[in-house]
Amino acid sequence: MPLASAYKGAYQFGEFQLDLDLCVLMRSGRRVVLGSKAFDVLSCLIARAGEVVTKAELLASVWADAYVEEGTLAQQIFTLRKALGDRADYIVTVPGQGYRFMGAVRHVPTNVYDGREIVHEVKERTHMVIEEPMPAAVAIAAPSSTRSQLYALGAVAAITLAVAAGWFWVHRPAPPDHVSVVLADFSNTTGDATFDRTLRQALEIELEQSPFMQVLSEPDGEEALENMGQKPDTPMTASVAREVCERKNQQVLLTESISSVGDEYLLTVEATACPTGKRIASAKAQAASKTKVLTTLDGLAERVRSKLGESAKSIAGYDVPLEDAATPSLEALKVYSMGMHLQNLGKPFADSIPLFERAIELDPNFAFAYGELSFMYSNMGENHKAEELMQKCFDLRGKLGIKDKLLIQSHYEAGILKDWPKAIKSYETWATGDPDDWVPWIDAANLYTMMGDFTHAIPDAQRALQISHNVVILDDLGRAYKDTGRFAEAKAVVQLAASEGKDSTTMHGFLYEMAFDEGDAAALKREDLWLAAHKDSEHDYLAGEAAAMQGKYKLAEELFRHEVTTDRQDGLTELADAMAIEQAEMEREVGMTATARATLNALGKQVQDDPDFALQRTLAGDTSFGERYLMAHSHDAHPDTGVIHREVPEMRAALALQHGAAAEAVTDLAPPNTFEWPHVSVLSQRGQAELQAGQPERAATDFQFALDHPGSFFAVDRPLAHLGLARAYAAQKNETAARKEYETFLAAWKDADADLPVLKAAKAELAGLH
Repeated sequence: MPLASAYKGAYQFGEFQLDLDLCVLMRSGRRVVLGSKAFDVLSCLIARAGEVVTKAELLASVWADAYVEEGTLAQQIFTLRKALGDRADYIVTVPGQGYRFMGAVRHVPTNVYDGREIVHEVKERTHMVIEEPMPAAVAIAAPSSTRSQLYALGAVAAITLAVAAGWFWVHRPAPPDHVSVVLADFSNTTGDATFDRTLRQALEIELEQSPFMQVLSEPDGEEALENMGQKPDTPMTASVAREVCERKNQQVLLTESISSVGDEYLLTVEATACPTGKRIASAKAQAASKTKVLTTLDGLAERVRSKLGESAKSIAGYDVPLEDAATPSLEALKVYSMGMHLQNLGKPFADSIPLFERAIELDPNFAFAYGELSFMYSNMGENHKAEELMQKCFDLRGKLGIKDKLLIQSHYEAGILKDWPKAIKSYETWATGDPDDWVPWIDAANLYTMMGDFTHAIPDAQRALQISHNVVILDDLGRAYKDTGRFAEAKAVVQLAASEGKDSTTMHGFLYEMAFDEGDAAALKREDLWLAAHKDSEHDYLAGEAAAMQGKYKLAEELFRHEVTTDRQDGLTELADAMAIEQAEMEREVGMTATARATLNALGKQVQDDPDFALQRTLAGDTSFGERYLMAHSHDAHPDTGVIHREVPEMRAALALQHGAAAEAVTDLAPPNTFEWPHVSVLSQRGQAELQAGQPERAATDFQFALDHPGSFFAVDRPLAHLGLARAYAAQKNETAARKEYETFLAAWKDADADLPVLKAAKAELAGLH
């Protein structure tokens, strides 16, 4: 564990700032690119500024549990001095001892949790050894993970594994640490474009089965290309890949080639050490025909793993043939690789969906093609389609390797079974077996967020960020900060993303929300224009919610309807239905119950089992929907966390309110039945129930919670919380406090549509105060 791990916040020295929470070095507001090991070395030196830090201390701290030579440390010092530029003299060599940081350092603490303690505990619990030593030329270090975004949890993601297999994977024979590898593109002189990208993807799949290998992901490679002034889709030739390898502080560069020899094909792989350029190993093999190329590559990958130091026992235990780990079809793998490339470049899902669909046509048993499609449909709000695809992916999991099955199990529990506590345990198992993979950390963070447990969500997201600056992590960490009202930290994440060219519509969405909350008209207009220009699907939704929060019902309704129409035109039926239900909720909240019923009645049969639809129908007076929902879900065979802890209690409470049993509704919505950080609809519903049950003190507490946490609740419920709080104070005969809240609500709705029932009621109630 790095010597600086006990510190949090940032170190300021001159025009530099080393942020330990975001794992970045900034100079005069601009990011200085550093690899993870260089960052840790600098952290250690700065933590003991002015002191001599010996080479032994640095090696033991930065490369804990791994053997590396002093030359590796010297390479990192060289990298640091190069990054510091004209201030390289901050780092002074003390001959025969180590290094000293000579700058004046000021520690700037924050309350941000440093996730490195978690990693240290994980490593303590899962110390592993490998039977055969690595070649001395390869220094062991810990790079970042490489699997595709299939493993980053959207609304749905799936697949499974036997418990025994998962246990075995965690306790597998493994090296003290990984070998970090950069793959160059295959040099293809055959004239057959089928091999372009395809063989690189195949080799990556093969190497990633190993607990010994960590292959630099395509997104991380694209980031390095951008830092080099190159386009992200620049071909990864041998010379380009070498510079990427050096910039990303990786250990081994693999350069590969395929050439035709008559009807046969010659495949070669050469491994060189990134820091020195010294050749470590090479291997070649000949395929008798085009159909044998993937099988030949299987054997070649085994030899590469062996020559890089992996034991025969490890290779035997973690080597699933490519036709089982992916597909036996070269054509299917080609279109899959093209789809993955477009996805990694951040292209619209519509560009890559046809490619994954074509891969499935070519090989109906291609498990991960189904998985990628599910990921995309999930993020487009088409959850039923996503679940169908993930179920298919699950059904095809049988021949996959142990690691892939473990990844699949956790997503199956999270996305299909929706047993979130169980899924979190699986993510912990995954992270224990591979602590340098960011995906289990961010997926666990997402589940904690969905359960309202930000105490665990934010540290897990921070840990993921220490491993990678993937845009998924930046999105989710920024959102968690925003939801908990930590706006400054949320904006810092956005600034970090922007400095790396990774800002997203998600980030601009929560910048829009924060600008609205802070009353920053200029920032609000800027984000509104950005979202509109990028044709983001949330633009009308956010603008509609903002209008509703100001009582501008007609404008809000127009915006909601426009988004619903657009979504239907784009074939996003589920998303369109969800927006229509959101519109109906807004209509009911402002007192237009009959209009809300009409909006819900216009929806088709496909929403009849939707819990949000059933809840809004029930709250609008149609209790039969709530009764049917409870009959269907009160005794579910599997423990769907969302159903148990939110949907069923909300539905019971809604029925109780409709039957005039407010006290029962309060009981139904009381903790621990609701999440730790309750959803705004729960707070609003519970507060109204408490008022009706004659419990104004408890109602005031719930409405005040909503007002104290604006980042979580971007909905009309929030300004209405002022009205609920006013009514709670009035019921307690605290007329001064009640008047203040009524006036606050009316000031927020000064431009509201004058005929809204809830606005008329608020004015009448204020006038009735003595």
